Amino acid sequence: MKHTSYRWNTYCLYDYRGVEEHLSAMAAKGWRLERAGNNLWKYRRAQPAEVLYAVTYSAGASQFNPSPTQGQQSLEELCASAGWEKVCDWFQMQIFSTENPSAVPLETDEALRLEVLHRSMRKSFLPTTVVLLAFSLLFAASFLYSLISGNMYRLFSSNAQLFSGTMFLLLAGLEAYTLWHYYHWRKVSLRAVGEGGTCVPLGPGYRRLSAALLALVAVL
Repeated sequence: MKHTSYRWNTYCLYDYRGVEEHLSAMAAKGWRLERAGNNLWKYRRAQPAEVLYAVTYSAGASQFNPSPTQGQQSLEELCASAGWEKVCDWFQMQIFSTENPSAVPLETDEALRLEVLHRSMRKSFLPTTVVLLAFSLLFAASFLYSLISGNMYRLFSSNAQLFSGTMFLLLAGLEAYTLWHYYHWRKVSLRAVGEGGTCVPLGPGYRRLSAALLALVAVL
């Protein structure tokens, strides 16, 4: 029986509800998150249990920091006093868990959550997405130009060029959709919070798109 499992992460950085629900479901099946990598998340086997997970954000956090920042340490101490144990972090996302069903929620101010989340997104996720979009658009444009300019025979005679061109087109579409998706979600959430509600749930759309693109890459 294996004691560790790896899964490809299809969640985006601001899908905190999706991450919380996913990790609780995994814990009920006997798998606890051990490490959140850039793409692969590592789980370890444990006794099935009802575990609550909470996601919060630390805008000053970075995976390149040699140790937790002072803000992260203060956050961990505050959460520990409320009965929440630090699991791991994923970029600016800080993941905590507890088996106490009546534990005090970590986030109670939705406006503050949205503000900190946006600062966290601007720290790494959004700049990286913009760079990838610009990079993929450049190469996708070169690929399309080869098709239009009559170099199709040379293009289709090279598996490497055909594959890379297709991949850059897919990447450009994904990154453009990612930017639109985040800012649309933020706009709707700002309106909902302003009316006294909470940030709107993301739904499975982005995760399904990521999974579909992974499957398409595997087929190609």
